[in-house]
Amino acid sequence: MTEKINKKDTFHLIIALIFLVAISIVSLMIGSSFISLQRILVYFVNPSESIDQFTLEVLRIPRITLAILAGGALGMSGLMLQNVLKNPIASPDIMGITGGASLSAVFFIAFLSHLTIQLLPLFAVLGGTMAMVILLLFQNKGQIKSTTLIIIGISMQTLFIALVQGLLITTKQLSAAKAYTWLVGSLYGATFTDTVILGSVMIAVIPLILLVIPKMKISILDDPIAIGLGLHVQRMKLIQLVTSTILVSIAISLVGNISFVGLIAPHIAKSIIRGSYAKKLVMSAVIGAISIVIADLIGRTLFLPKEVPAGIFIAAFGAPFFIYLLLTAKKL
Repeated sequence: MTEKINKKDTFHLIIALIFLVAISIVSLMIGSSFISLQRILVYFVNPSESIDQFTLEVLRIPRITLAILAGGALGMSGLMLQNVLKNPIASPDIMGITGGASLSAVFFIAFLSHLTIQLLPLFAVLGGTMAMVILLLFQNKGQIKSTTLIIIGISMQTLFIALVQGLLITTKQLSAAKAYTWLVGSLYGATFTDTVILGSVMIAVIPLILLVIPKMKISILDDPIAIGLGLHVQRMKLIQLVTSTILVSIAISLVGNISFVGLIAPHIAKSIIRGSYAKKLVMSAVIGAISIVIADLIGRTLFLPKEVPAGIFIAAFGAPFFIYLLLTAKKL
């Protein structure tokens, strides 16, 4: 039975990866100008001879690769948070982690943008870490239920959003416009440097992810049972929280405050993958990547010549999905 489930899970994962590749190719082809598959192949064989070198190399490939990496990071972080809190509605944006990262990022854009933009991810990580530390302080205060912790997270997210709005009111118009664009969540202006930064961070946290994966099946159980099975619960929670915070903070610092990916992707992944948590984690990453690539493709093609930020389409689907979870989830 287990072998049958593993084979089915592997098949579903391969199909999802093929779909991700296919939608990425479609995204390369479609835009303000159409580029045929043959011309794309010509570019990859001999870039200097391609008439589409600028369009592909500067405008499309960087934003597609960044969308894939950011979606993967958000999807994985969402699954780890749901595992830590043992609650189906836990996600980075619900728990206030994205709010903390957003507050720091907007502060940087509004008041410190004269410094190198490469510092933006660092500020986002500091903000996300601040939110995570606050959550840990509440959790260590006593035996707080996961539901209570999520309510605290929602309250923190609301507070951070209010502080962001206050910053935007007090800052210059140009900086406020940049911050508003970033807050909605857009891949406009993505560069290969952004991809390298996010890719490097994701590679750096692989050891932490590999450490977590074998324990995720046990850590989802009630704490007394997990402890009885030999799991160091607090250490495992801390590793998952730190990994999740790093991934989501870096991702949103580069693509903006795209909400609900960390909520939607894990649920779809868990409904498709029934076996190992390693495959669930990979599937969450793939679903997250697919969602942002599709949202970005729709945003930059459906309303030409205007471009609609990807975050708007993700939120349009994510908000009803969140309400659905609240109404149907058995354990909140």
